[in-house]
Amino acid sequence: MLPLLMIVVGFVLFCLLMGEIMFGGGWTGIERVEKHSSSWPNSSAESKKFTSSSSEAKKFPPGSLDEGLSLHKEGKYFEAISVFESIILNEPDRGAAYWNLALCYDHIENNTKAVMHYEKCLTLFKHQDLHKKLGKVYFALEDFQNAKFHLQKSAHGDDVFMLLGICHLSCDDLNSAERILGQISDGGSQYHMQLSKFIVDYKYEQARLESEQKQAKSELFEYYNILELRIGASKSDIRLAYREMCKVWHPDRFCHDPQLQLRAEKKMKDINKAYGVLCKL
Repeated sequence: MLPLLMIVVGFVLFCLLMGEIMFGGGWTGIERVEKHSSSWPNSSAESKKFTSSSSEAKKFPPGSLDEGLSLHKEGKYFEAISVFESIILNEPDRGAAYWNLALCYDHIENNTKAVMHYEKCLTLFKHQDLHKKLGKVYFALEDFQNAKFHLQKSAHGDDVFMLLGICHLSCDDLNSAERILGQISDGGSQYHMQLSKFIVDYKYEQARLESEQKQAKSELFEYYNILELRIGASKSDIRLAYREMCKVWHPDRFCHDPQLQLRAEKKMKDINKAYGVLCKL
């Protein structure tokens, strides 16, 4: 009798277990998938993996992350932006929406908005690719200090080294740019050649500016000399010297001698030019 009772109890337990698997387990599985789909994705690759697992998933609900990713993939960036911004309004900490929104703005070259959303991504997750994206967008905005900061935190490929070198040149740091040039792996690569060209152009421009500065200093010295003043004389001294020189060299004083009058006219031109420059300093 006891063995028969044990068999019956065992059969009942078996039926209960099968019922839980067949009926309860199916709901648990669906709930798990829904929970998973509400928390991701962090990339479009994950989105593709998930949507390919079910034919029904390809019918994207309006305003869903999947719809935004699909529009993004098709190049419909403005429509995708509208979807991602709607998601962010309801879920302010949705990292995937911010990431893809930044990518869309990057594609349409709205660099200011792209920076804003990439920076928001940094508060939600850290990744070297994110720093690289930020560095490139700041570079496009000609914000070379911020570009340098983020590029230094990114993975250091040759393209990053080239941009870093240009950032250093833009900050007048030639030594750092030349040091980075040596870190580019292949001396014949396009990145090496482009950075080399920027360095050559920078040196040429610096030499030109230096030459112009020397010439300007020489001319300035000459202007002080014309008015018979020391370099750095005050404006009141400049005005006084100008008046005195006009009294001495005014052409009307030499009406009796045409040659002296011509010389005085030339001298007055020099005096007027010198005064015009020095009184603006």
